[in-house]
Amino acid sequence: KKKKKQILICQNLRNNLQHPNEFVRGCTLRFLCRLREEEIVEPLAPAILQCLDHRHSYVRRNAVLALGAVSRLPRGDALLADAPDAVAALLEGGEQDPSTRRACFAFLGEHAPERAATFLLAAGAGVAGWAEALQLAALELVRRRCRADPAKNKPRFLGTVLALLGSASPAVQYECATTLLALSRAPSAARAAGAALAGLLRSQQDNNVKLIVLGRLAELKRRHRDAVADLLMDVLAAGLGSADADVRGRTLALALDLISLRNVDGAVAVLKKEIVAAGSGGASSSSGSAGGGGSSSDEAQAAAAHRAELVRALHAAAARFPDVAGSVVPMLLDLLPDGGAPPPPLTAAALLAAASSSSSPLPGGALAPLPPAAASTALDVAAFAREIAATRPELRPEILRRVVDALPLLRAPRAACVALWMLGEFCEDPGSVAGALDALKAALGPLPIVPSGADGAAGGASDDGDGGGGGDENAAARAAAAAAAPSRPQVLPDGSYATQSAQLTAPAPAAS
Repeated sequence: KKKKKQILICQNLRNNLQHPNEFVRGCTLRFLCRLREEEIVEPLAPAILQCLDHRHSYVRRNAVLALGAVSRLPRGDALLADAPDAVAALLEGGEQDPSTRRACFAFLGEHAPERAATFLLAAGAGVAGWAEALQLAALELVRRRCRADPAKNKPRFLGTVLALLGSASPAVQYECATTLLALSRAPSAARAAGAALAGLLRSQQDNNVKLIVLGRLAELKRRHRDAVADLLMDVLAAGLGSADADVRGRTLALALDLISLRNVDGAVAVLKKEIVAAGSGGASSSSGSAGGGGSSSDEAQAAAAHRAELVRALHAAAARFPDVAGSVVPMLLDLLPDGGAPPPPLTAAALLAAASSSSSPLPGGALAPLPPAAASTALDVAAFAREIAATRPELRPEILRRVVDALPLLRAPRAACVALWMLGEFCEDPGSVAGALDALKAALGPLPIVPSGADGAAGGASDDGDGGGGGDENAAARAAAAAAAPSRPQVLPDGSYATQSAQLTAPAPAAS
């Protein structure tokens, strides 16, 4: 009964393989790819081989796939002994369908690898014009053959892999670069693979692809540092231009490890340019955040964080190569007052407050708190300036002058502490000490223990005294201030006593 059932199934499948409709034939061949009964498949082998000459590519492609599935059966090679010759004739006979060519090449690579290798080597540089799927199959064959016999096959396929580097497919370029690094350890091969990876980093917009390529470049750097160092400018330009923070961070980490005396000037120039671009981007985001909502604020915070990373990278580069510090310090000191953060937008309330009281600063002015990223940037700049002032005495006067100019505008408390320490440590001559004290007085303003009208009262008392009315008004003001001052100790919430401060008043004029 089972034998009769198998015979019936074979007759139905044979009829379908000879059906005039190509869709029926193709679906039958796809079904045969899943069939594992040798008793059913064996009588159908001649019909499958006949489908290789069908006029429709859909039938030919599925016939090759069916031959591959049958050949993987336990006695498949005996069932289809002539299959490699038939598939090779189809591949070499001018097959135009890319999917069919890829299926034929994959079949030969699995069941007749030497024949597939001969076909690949005969193509020479023409492999660069093959379809993407066929190129990937060729690279898979190269890797398989090189693992089987490295000494024999690596020199044979090296030219083919180099030719595939010129492919227009990014996937083929990436696979070709990794295959080339596996085939050869020569510096020329490393440079070619590195150039291909740098081109992918520059051309691809997907952040995941960029992260994968950066990982490959980091692996290549361990074995061929000089080859990757020559590509530093391309890597910086491509990685720092990404909007993803992870991509930028990995790019900076890779760049800092590759900086040397040969490329430090170019790398510092790129970092300085990127800092300027990040500052302009943060300013535009902040101006749009007044009416745009939280997304613009997030962009401004991301730009500030990126700027902080760039400042730290410049700091590290200047610490390793002090000769570039002279070109870095002036630009970084511009970020000392506010860390590069844009000033908060002026509102109508701020303008009215400024018009009503010209002596009081605008709300959100120089004393407004900084965002955490901007405060971190200002602190990094201050620490960098302190280090350069301590190690490069010839740059110390310029640094002190810029710090004195920025002192009234400092908005980061920790950066202000570092700036004050520099003024106390490095101001040695009388002129610089006097200038630092003047700047400090201007930044502090009137002392808190001096009442707001004391200066005016003292000025009125020192005049000629012709206007008696003015003296009476000053005396009345002093009396009111003295009466307003509390005369009893202050009790704090915890029960302890606080020290009462007295206000200074000018002495009353003597009665005439």
